[in-house]
Amino acid sequence: MIDGWDNWVNMLLKISNLYLLRNIVILVLVILILIAILFFIAQYFPDLANLFVLIFGILLISVISSVVLNVMLVHQSKSSVKEVRSSISGILGSYPEYPVSTSESNSIDELTGVLDEFSLVMSEKFNSLSSEKNTLSALLDTMGDGVIVTDEDSVITLFNRTAQGIFNLEYSNCIGLRVAEVIRDFQIIQLHSNCSIHREVRQAEIEIPEIRRYLSVTATPLGDQSDEGVLMNIHDLTNIRLLENTRKEFVSNVSHELRSPLASVKALVGTLRGGALQDSKVASDFVERIDRDVDRMTLLVADLLELSRLESGREEWVKETLQIQDVIRESISIVINQIGQDLPIQSIADPELKVIGNEEKITQILVNLLENAVKFTPSNGNVTINAREKGVFLEVSVRDTGIGIAPEHLPHLFERFYKVDRSRRAEGTGLGLAIVKHIVQAHGGEAYADSIEGEGSTFYFTLPVP
Repeated sequence: MIDGWDNWVNMLLKISNLYLLRNIVILVLVILILIAILFFIAQYFPDLANLFVLIFGILLISVISSVVLNVMLVHQSKSSVKEVRSSISGILGSYPEYPVSTSESNSIDELTGVLDEFSLVMSEKFNSLSSEKNTLSALLDTMGDGVIVTDEDSVITLFNRTAQGIFNLEYSNCIGLRVAEVIRDFQIIQLHSNCSIHREVRQAEIEIPEIRRYLSVTATPLGDQSDEGVLMNIHDLTNIRLLENTRKEFVSNVSHELRSPLASVKALVGTLRGGALQDSKVASDFVERIDRDVDRMTLLVADLLELSRLESGREEWVKETLQIQDVIRESISIVINQIGQDLPIQSIADPELKVIGNEEKITQILVNLLENAVKFTPSNGNVTINAREKGVFLEVSVRDTGIGIAPEHLPHLFERFYKVDRSRRAEGTGLGLAIVKHIVQAHGGEAYADSIEGEGSTFYFTLPVP
């Protein structure tokens, strides 16, 4: 745009000079022609000579006036060129990296050179500003915090991508709207209003139940004038709060799981010290109960340690190609030996199906699921294991005909310490399914379940195939 303007100015100035020169030439030719005519009339028409002398005088005065006027216009043009050059040189002088010519010439060529320098400076500055704008835009969009900027009328002038994600507005154009039209939370609107009115930094932690988020919002006034806007920085605390709640629940659950057997052991030891130790039958029963409680605490600690290793990703296993039917058969044998009785467990999986994984860990998954299925299935029920290919995975299922699980419990089955029946705290640690989920995920698969109350449940997990 600057280059085009420079060319036009240069062309117009040159045309002005050519136009002036042409006028002078024409005027000289007119004077010569008039002189020739005057001589001709004076020679052949003496009576009209005086009249033509008068006309010639008038024309001569007009010509001289025109020449003087043109000279003045040329001088004014040079003065304007000098002023334009001086103004542009003054602008260029504010940029030390661009040297300015010190020539005193006021020629068109010199002005053209100054305009060329000015065009170069402005072009580079425009490119620099455009680059800085793009960099700032990319920086704001990749920030972990939401940023909202409003003007003095609370109209949004900037709303970065993170802020759009926090408020679930990814596909909305918020620029040009008022804050209250975009953010439907009274506390944030009030915080923004107080900052705008009092011109002070305001900060608050706010919970927004509608979008299930905890936010730390800081409103900062822009500038010192009362008619300037506000910048709001929004930090999402949701994950931190969830982590804190998970930690609190974990500590509470571990404490509860350990408190019961410890209290039982303490009571039994106290009874033995009080004289029950002399009764061999009672003492033997108490020692067996203490042994069971100690085993329960040992199992809980072992499960906690394994879950910790799985969640940290420190577990490294040797994976190999396995016949899934062999692993199923081994798992059924382990469960039957632990229970001590024959159970209606059957496998209908294709013996040719194969998976890639660690045999010990896949066996652990199946044993855990089979134990749960047997635990909640009546003696006249049955447990069925099946497997089928599902894309690049093999889906293994353990189905029982037990009491089933209510729909509201299904999303939480694989959480730590989650138990559908809270009255059965003595049975298991509540970590089995959480361990199953992490083992499956470590193999690149997923675990899930469905159930119908009164009809039974089916637990699924997927493993990669060769």
